[in-house]
Amino acid sequence: MAFFSRRFGEVREDSSESQAPTEVSSTDDVIEVEVQEVAEVVDPNETRLGVGSRVAGRLSFEGNVRVGGRIEGELHVTGTLVVEPDGLIDATVHADSVIVHGRVFADVTASKRIEIGAQGAIFGNVSTPALAMCEGGTLEGRCTMSAVRPATARAA
Repeated sequence: MAFFSRRFGEVREDSSESQAPTEVSSTDDVIEVEVQEVAEVVDPNETRLGVGSRVAGRLSFEGNVRVGGRIEGELHVTGTLVVEPDGLIDATVHADSVIVHGRVFADVTASKRIEIGAQGAIFGNVSTPALAMCEGGTLEGRCTMSAVRPATARAA
């Protein structure tokens, strides 16, 4: 249980474990919060390649992929590819969505979207219908954005 005072900077805790609030009650001077332990949520459809890992070849994944290590070759992802800050991809990438916080040294094709974070960098050509880029992100290469036409526009 944790107690939070309305006075600036005053906090008392009864437990040092990682916990989340579940019920809150308050009086004029003290807010009382009951907490329970938080369990880590793991996506069973997500594959992780951790920091220090290195894989080379033609790789295919069903579901989301997080890369903190290094991949070389060719990469196909049915889902979202997330390149973490320590991640390095030196492989041609084909995915539904790509989020880059690390570095990619190859061409990237995404059927839905590519996002480049503030520390992310892509050195290669990108092809996607939607591109989002934070200030500080890098894209060195050509960008092709072809929007999918609605069925009524094709018939006209």
